[in-house]
Amino acid sequence: MPELSVKEAVQRYNGVFLLLLTYPILEVLKKDKRDFLKQVVIIGYIYLFFRIVVWFMFNFKGINIAPGYFSGQSGTAWTRQLGNLNLSRLSGTFLDNLLIVYSTVKVLNSDLKKDKILYGLFLVLWFMYTTIVYQSRMQAVIGIFTVLFLIYVKNKFSKNKVLNYLLLLLLLFAIIMSYYDNIVGLLQSFSTTDSMYGGSTAARLNGIEYFYGLWRNSNVLLGTGFLPDQIKLTYYTFYVVDYGFFMNLVEFGIIGSFIYLFPFIKGLIVGVKVIRNKLITDNMIFCQIGLTFYMTLGMVLYNYYWMDYITIMPFFISLVLYSANTLRG
Repeated sequence: MPELSVKEAVQRYNGVFLLLLTYPILEVLKKDKRDFLKQVVIIGYIYLFFRIVVWFMFNFKGINIAPGYFSGQSGTAWTRQLGNLNLSRLSGTFLDNLLIVYSTVKVLNSDLKKDKILYGLFLVLWFMYTTIVYQSRMQAVIGIFTVLFLIYVKNKFSKNKVLNYLLLLLLLFAIIMSYYDNIVGLLQSFSTTDSMYGGSTAARLNGIEYFYGLWRNSNVLLGTGFLPDQIKLTYYTFYVVDYGFFMNLVEFGIIGSFIYLFPFIKGLIVGVKVIRNKLITDNMIFCQIGLTFYMTLGMVLYNYYWMDYITIMPFFISLVLYSANTLRG
């Protein structure tokens, strides 16, 4: 395999230094916990809306107001069929997980009707972007599970548990009945025989087999070391970024994977403790629970130490430390 030079490795992974932002973010959360994340989330949604405008202008007006957004893998436009249309896609952002978690927390915890409406609309915008602009099946699924999980946690401490769970079940039933065909199509899309997504799914499965072989034939404890962003074979091109946590195991082995997982393990432990102590009325703590849940599921899809996503890590770790500090009083 072609190896990365030291310079290339530093260029690819220098985002790890962004983890140092954990400490100032934690101090901000301690002293100004009402406004900071709200400002970040508002900026995130403004950016998401801008990307929707860029996507619409490019696909339906033929105007590219943000050159570079559509220069995807192999330097070509990243396209996928949506209904009868073949549309160029835009990827998600590193803030996607925080946006959906914070919005759901505000809908569930806020006493102001206008906040519930505003952040409810933000949730609609989030799912529109994920399903139409990004067209990410897995992110949509993770988002739905995260919203349902946060509703479950909130209802766990509600006085009207039975009624709330009944309403939740009715809501799920209504969603299933209204979108039955779409749900069946989504499940079928993970099949290698699906006409639209089958090739993509088959390539992913072949990639897993290929990279697993590389790992087993190298150093199981320390991994293969740095791999190039893409590996071209006769029939497939494998992109390292597509394999989430699994690629961390391949490149950095069992030891590297434990280091990778440690913040998430800490987040899960702290999350369980704060739920037991009924501290979810604090929005920051509730966000930590939701973000831990989303990112733990999302490891199937994302490597959170990759340059495109690592900026969320200082926010995540600072929320975990904030919750841990609250537990200690």
